[in-house]
Amino acid sequence: MSDDDRGRSSDPFGPRESEPGERGMTFFGATAWAMLATLGLHYLGSVVASIRHPSTVDITTLVGVQTVVTLLLLFGILRFYAPNLSIRHFLGLRRTHVGFYVVAILLGAIVHVPADGLFDAITKHYPTDPELDRLLEEQLAVSTSRRVALGVAIVGIGPFIEEVFYRGALFRPLRKTASAWSVVVVTSVLFGLAHVEWQRVVPIGLLGLALGLLRISSGSLVPSAISARHVQRRFVLGDASNRFDATGSTRKLSASRDDRRIFVHVRASRSCVSDG
Repeated sequence: MSDDDRGRSSDPFGPRESEPGERGMTFFGATAWAMLATLGLHYLGSVVASIRHPSTVDITTLVGVQTVVTLLLLFGILRFYAPNLSIRHFLGLRRTHVGFYVVAILLGAIVHVPADGLFDAITKHYPTDPELDRLLEEQLAVSTSRRVALGVAIVGIGPFIEEVFYRGALFRPLRKTASAWSVVVVTSVLFGLAHVEWQRVVPIGLLGLALGLLRISSGSLVPSAISARHVQRRFVLGDASNRFDATGSTRKLSASRDDRRIFVHVRASRSCVSDG
């Protein structure tokens, strides 16, 4: 049996086999790891802002910080829950049926529609923070070369890192102790809560639900990572008029989920340095 096939079941929603030395993760444990990820991003972002001038802490810097924090947590999770497994096998970085890649692209193109609709309904009555909108707009109003760097960070790295954590590092150990449906729901809730602003929790949780179902059905992390990347690509490469309304507020939820989450920590990092 190849490494791609180990741990697979004919029923992706059925019980999972464990490798020697594997431990299961509880929902409380998953919540604790998710909180560590958020706190780690905030703390390390504050450290970076204290070393550099706070105004230079931008999306690309914080995506780098997010990557470091996620990799450190991934190492800890792997060593504790599955010390005998390779990272590739643990995360589910394996081949799957070609049809799932097609579904991933289609899902990335349409999943934002219901999430955007719900987000628009919420923000119509409860607008998001205009200061974060202003920071985000300033970051995107840059030269072509700068947007290339932003594109790599927001489209290439950010979504993949989030998938590695929520539908990779947390997924397999949770499946040892809970049903597939429970794991999809719990990781989706944690995914939504990680984006800080309460207006985005439920809509982004719905995005996470779709990505989680794709992850569990395909048996691979790759399709959900493709979908997540495609959702972000719409924002970075799209027309600026589609990103902001007449007041400068972000118009789309899915378009700004990762970079806006980062900016919550950008502002917090700058505030910590200023207050210190």
